[in-house]
Amino acid sequence: MSTIKVDTIQSSGGGAVTLTNQHAAKNWVHYDGDASSPTILDSFNTASISDTAAGRHSINLTNAHSSANYANFWSGEQEASASGNSSIGDDVSVTKTSSKYNSINQRSGGADFDLEIISASSLGDLA
Repeated sequence: MSTIKVDTIQSSGGGAVTLTNQHAAKNWVHYDGDASSPTILDSFNTASISDTAAGRHSINLTNAHSSANYANFWSGEQEASASGNSSIGDDVSVTKTSSKYNSINQRSGGADFDLEIISASSLGDLA
């Protein structure tokens, strides 16, 4: 493995490239939400996932955000045999903290149910 140490990275025009104003995901996780216990398939800055009820999970971060005012995003895939539409998003009935955010997934009729595969990420400053 090699190490590169530089003081300045320049663009093709010769100007310095500034990375301090760019943002990146501070956490992401791809997991099986249909298992009896959620199984993390791949992740970054994810300590664990708690199954709090049918269709509801909490993502627990390894390194916390600086406050609970960060953005998080969800997507999910249901089993091929499942019917009807569903939506996944923030579960606002559970308090979001700097180190935990919560999902809820519901069928179009309002019933909570577990999705087969769920992906989530969070954006914001770390503590």
